[in-house]
Amino acid sequence: SDALIELIKRQGVLRTQFRSLHGKPTQQLQSPDLVQFTLISEDLSNLSEQEVNDRLKRLAAESFQIEGEYLFRFRLLKVA
Repeated sequence: SDALIELIKRQGVLRTQFRSLHGKPTQQLQSPDLVQFTLISEDLSNLSEQEVNDRLKRLAAESFQIEGEYLFRFRLLKVA
């Protein structure tokens, strides 16, 4: 998770949030110290290759609210 924190510090796009200001979308670049995230770990090692692929497709298809959320999600997947 330290590597992800360093990446967020260096890459402004990962600290960007979109908000509505007077009905218009605006970008807000957050200070690295204010960015909070959760690193979710998931063990897929007991699944078949097809089940892993299905899980990856479902994860990739998850939607998010562009207003107020960061433009990333981190997940650590164990496959072997």
